[in-house]
Amino acid sequence: MAYIPETVRATALIKQLVDAGLTHLNSGKTGELFALERPDRLLMWKSDRISIFDFVLPALVRDKGSILTAMTILWLEKVFRNFQDHLIRYGTGIDVDLPAQLCNRPSIRQRAIVIKRMATPDIECIVRGYLAGTGLKAYQETQLV
Repeated sequence: MAYIPETVRATALIKQLVDAGLTHLNSGKTGELFALERPDRLLMWKSDRISIFDFVLPALVRDKGSILTAMTILWLEKVFRNFQDHLIRYGTGIDVDLPAQLCNRPSIRQRAIVIKRMATPDIECIVRGYLAGTGLKAYQETQLV
């Protein structure tokens, strides 16, 4: 897991959600994951953290978490609407799965989605229009000529 500088950790948010009864499962480069009351559901919350590969910078981009959440919803609801995905609820709909003291909070609704708990493969893919840096070097070293 990436190192997350203390200056950009979401400790106040984590404390609020844990105090309300959620279990904090993981801190990722740009988000937090919590278990909900229903064992088959999770709450995924996106932060304003900036990451570069496996490094999190000690700075924030205002509203980045809200934008990332909105982009996820757009892709899953509009672009890939004919495919199964992990999205269950978003926006005001997440209140159904939250403890009462967390309902009606725009700061959570704008940055969080309720998702299915699933087994996920440990793979990551970054698509770029060109090959550069260490990827290019590794490709050149292993390329069959």
